[in-house]
Amino acid sequence: MKKITSILILLMLFGIKSFSQTSTSTTMSMSLQQCVDYAMENQTTLKNARLDEQISHRQSQEYTGIALPQVSGKFEFVDFLRLPTSLIPAEFFGGEPGTYQAVQFGTQYNATASLSASQLIFDGRYFLGLKATKALADLSTKTTSRSEIETRQAVMKAYLAALIANERSTQLDANIGSLKKTLDDTKAIYQSGFVEKVDVDRISVGYNNLLAEKEKVDKFKTLSVYLLKFQMGMDVNQPIELTEQLREADFESILQNSSTPDINNRIEYQMLQTSISLAEMNIKQYKVGYIPTLYAIGSYSYQSQVNEFDLIASSKWYNIALIGFTLNVPIFDGLQKARQIQQGKLSLEKRENDMLNFQNAMNLEVISAKTSLQNAIASLNVQRSNQDLAKEIVTISRKKFEVGVGSSLEVTDAETSLKDSQTNYLNALYEAWVAKIDLDKALGILNK
Repeated sequence: MKKITSILILLMLFGIKSFSQTSTSTTMSMSLQQCVDYAMENQTTLKNARLDEQISHRQSQEYTGIALPQVSGKFEFVDFLRLPTSLIPAEFFGGEPGTYQAVQFGTQYNATASLSASQLIFDGRYFLGLKATKALADLSTKTTSRSEIETRQAVMKAYLAALIANERSTQLDANIGSLKKTLDDTKAIYQSGFVEKVDVDRISVGYNNLLAEKEKVDKFKTLSVYLLKFQMGMDVNQPIELTEQLREADFESILQNSSTPDINNRIEYQMLQTSISLAEMNIKQYKVGYIPTLYAIGSYSYQSQVNEFDLIASSKWYNIALIGFTLNVPIFDGLQKARQIQQGKLSLEKRENDMLNFQNAMNLEVISAKTSLQNAIASLNVQRSNQDLAKEIVTISRKKFEVGVGSSLEVTDAETSLKDSQTNYLNALYEAWVAKIDLDKALGILNK
């Protein structure tokens, strides 16, 4: 419960409007599954994860286009305000040997219209990169799945916290009503002279303490609903009503029937497998860098050169066409690719270590969740029994006080014990449900 309180305080710091404000929106009645479904569609973090997934798929499609013909058109126009000057040996014009004559060649206006194309014929890095982009797209899909699981877990815990707060508020209402009756009866008995004023005062103190605690619990109840709506991605001022009822589950059966951990069910393990594949492809990419690449090229262009600005009507255009290929043969790169391969192998080793670490971490997570559930079951059984005993003690202490054989101190102590036992029971029930949720996540079945 301390963790929930901390989250709620942070939520307030992020600018949640005061719970005293009301909204004119229609109240939505929502079950736990409806809250989860709403979060799957509206939770901001999850929406961004899906956008990242789409971006990754678009990048994969973009990379695919490298293998398609690359065609570009170009038009270039140049106005030589001063023609370029070239130096030519003067003896060509009858001058002295060893001297040069300045000559200007060309026309003032030059225009070139061209169309060029290239086509990838062979590049080992491209085909490996194409495979890598698909793996990256798959990794982004898995990242989205992980975000969905985390969102589901957060919404379930927030919904449970809101139910606990509701139940606590209801219990305090019952406690206040019961103690109010005892206080009224005690005042009547005091008026008759059968009890002392200290008895009335003592019960009044207990009654006032319950009222103060009820006020705090109601605030926490409102904040817990704010937290739920925040986790769902809903407007925090949208009023909602929770339709689920707080109940116990057969936690013993859940614990006994929990499946054997299957690491393949964990999305984190699947993501690590993809990261290992990417690390292996990274090494291969450096290795294929030693293989020559081959591209086909072609170009067709028209060129015009005139001294008067008339490039369309009367000028003559000269065409140029070419085809060929470009073969790039790596010979020596200063051992750069060799060092890159070594780095890639070290990165792969890190990924493999992460895989081993996750296997151990998952086993520990499952054991921890099962232990937490076992402890919560034991605590729940004890607190349930304590709650029943506390109710019985309250009944007996009131009857004794009413017939004059008990004291007001017994009544207030019994009321306090009942309140504490009810709080402890709800805490134990919350811990049991949280342990069950954490166990499902550890086993990789929370999203099923």
